[in-house]
Amino acid sequence: MIFYDDISIQGSSPVGNFRRVLKHNKAAMLGAIVLTVFFSAAVFADFIAPFDPLQTSLETLQTPSPKFLFGTDDLGRDIFSGVIYGARTSIFVGISVALFAGLIGVFVGSAAGYAGGVWDDLLMRLTELFLIPPRFFLVLIIAALFGSSLFNLILILTFTYWTTTARLVRAEVLSLKARPFVEAATVAGASDARILFHEILPNALPLIITQMTLMVGGVILLEAALDFIGIGDANHISWGFMLHNGQHFIRDAWWIIVFPSLALAALVLALNVVGDALNVALNPKARSAYIDKSV
Repeated sequence: MIFYDDISIQGSSPVGNFRRVLKHNKAAMLGAIVLTVFFSAAVFADFIAPFDPLQTSLETLQTPSPKFLFGTDDLGRDIFSGVIYGARTSIFVGISVALFAGLIGVFVGSAAGYAGGVWDDLLMRLTELFLIPPRFFLVLIIAALFGSSLFNLILILTFTYWTTTARLVRAEVLSLKARPFVEAATVAGASDARILFHEILPNALPLIITQMTLMVGGVILLEAALDFIGIGDANHISWGFMLHNGQHFIRDAWWIIVFPSLALAALVLALNVVGDALNVALNPKARSAYIDKSV
């Protein structure tokens, strides 16, 4: 369990709150460092990776060594370079899906929560329709039908990930709509668009940011799972693709599986820990709950 000791951040800016949470939570600080490492690797992969991750060679199944830090696979491809470039693919897919799905979810959830009535019922029934089939199998079927290029994969995952954000934003909008400051804006003659975009959504932003951050980890896991079972873009190296290729050599060449698995686990865990820290920093209710637990 994570505790935030002696955090006095009432009234501080969101950035200041987050810095204080990182200062008092070693797990969150470590997660932020891990994220920095992975994001740096993704951005500067062309300069960090010593080899082309898709280029084969005669040096097959080499154990980890100074030349090949993480060894090579059965086709002589460098595992370390694959892990570096795999970070770029995973982070790109995760952030893209989180942004697109977040935008759709915010639009649907805010429209349903603010409009209410028939529109609320219609949009929520539509949302529930997407929640009925298991997400993994829905993505699997769509990818099999329409192809699994990187662009298609982002669209498919976006298509299945917006629902959670929509439900959360709707609930938050319903809560905020009843607050005194919204009623005051209504009495003052503010338009519906101004109330929604200037009064309600800015106050729902902490929830939206936290949800999108946590969504990235789930997307990365699902993308890796699809690549692992062979439904992915073979033109882009990914950790799931590396695990798919190395599953037959787990006894003779453990490094092919271990290093991509560790990278995947570390990135997703770091995203979850930092997402939890963001929730504490941005959400007054969550912050108060953690402070009460630490007393």
